[in-house]
Amino acid sequence: MGDRISISFKNGTEESVVLFNHWEGIYFKKNIENYYKELKKDINGQTMPLDRLEPNTVMIDFIRWLTKDEKRIESSIYLGADEFAGDNSDNGHWTFDLLKGKWCNLSPKDSKKVQIQKAKEILKLYEFPEDILKQITAWQVAENV
Repeated sequence: MGDRISISFKNGTEESVVLFNHWEGIYFKKNIENYYKELKKDINGQTMPLDRLEPNTVMIDFIRWLTKDEKRIESSIYLGADEFAGDNSDNGHWTFDLLKGKWCNLSPKDSKKVQIQKAKEILKLYEFPEDILKQITAWQVAENV
């Protein structure tokens, strides 16, 4: 039960840690968009890491913004090193490009296809039996992935 999602911020090749949310799902993306609009109005110059839109600093500031009305963070958010370090099974992982001001990743279904393709490549690399690859392909077809 839940509406899980994970997000990260990106600036060029630099990407932040990942923030997971158990309950807000796709609505959580709207929080990011609203935060970003406010951030762009407030930053000026290039002297501070937040002004330069350094992804990890932006993530810290976003968490501050998100929890500003809470005495303690008693919500359903937590951090992970990457998108695989927590549960985003309902809505997948989303990356917000700080330079472009928009989401820059595949849909959750397309993202799942990429992950499955990477898994197949690893299985081939380590010479797993061909029938395992066939089973994965059959599952993809059955699940329409």
